[in-house]
Amino acid sequence: MDTWLSEKTDTWNIGTMLFFILTAKRPYSLAGKPTNDAVRQLIVNGVRPELPPDIAGSDDVAIRAMVTEMYHALEYDPRTRRDAHQIYKNLAQAVEQISKTDTS
Repeated sequence: MDTWLSEKTDTWNIGTMLFFILTAKRPYSLAGKPTNDAVRQLIVNGVRPELPPDIAGSDDVAIRAMVTEMYHALEYDPRTRRDAHQIYKNLAQAVEQISKTDTS
């Protein structure tokens, strides 16, 4: 894959921020001090960052929406990675759903 930058690089960063919000950790935490090459190899090999079971299996609408969008943002191939606007729209729909539930 070419190593060019585009707006999809920013989308990747949204995914890493969502992971951090959910876990208070960086994605691809490795024992010791991981090198950029070690992390890059995980990404290139399609390894997805692992979420703790309580987050991965959560029934909470907000958490489920964040997890879904996080994984779409962390797609390796930028051509299949969601753009920031689509992630925003999907998260906004989750907020709307939560708001409707809270006022019912």
